[in-house]
Amino acid sequence: MKKLMALILVVALMTISCAPDPFKESFENAKKLESANKLEEAYAIYKDLCQKVPQNKEYCEQYSKLNQLLFNKKYSELVDKITYLKSKTPLLPITELQQLENDAKKLYGYSIDKVKVDTLISQISNEKTLSEVKKNNILKEAEQMLSKGEYSKSIRLLKENEYLDISVFNVK
Repeated sequence: MKKLMALILVVALMTISCAPDPFKESFENAKKLESANKLEEAYAIYKDLCQKVPQNKEYCEQYSKLNQLLFNKKYSELVDKITYLKSKTPLLPITELQQLENDAKKLYGYSIDKVKVDTLISQISNEKTLSEVKKNNILKEAEQMLSKGEYSKSIRLLKENEYLDISVFNVK
């Protein structure tokens, strides 16, 4: 009886150890997507695999590697976009800043460098405050001009600054 149980145990262990990895096909698919530069799709698969099979170092290493790569890429894109926008105008459009802030908040999902993301969001928030203060000052100034009957001067001021907030300054 003991020999039979031992034999069953050996057969069971061999069957388990020889069983193909049910996630290997997904992993290979993710590698192909990564090679094709479809990083977001590959990332989603690696993340899923690492969560389902955290003991598989290969899956989790690929997830971690791509996680870091995507964080760095998206962070750099945001910094580059801010730099580009600032090179065009001294104050940045409020709608652009809102989008940049939303995109920066998505970086928290990578759980890489919270301090770096906090700093970027703080920079964007400061830029937004400067643009909003300027917008409010322009609106007050335009209102004063209107009260003095300086209609064309008021419209010119609004048109010159419409880039700050087209929804507010869009004068036809």
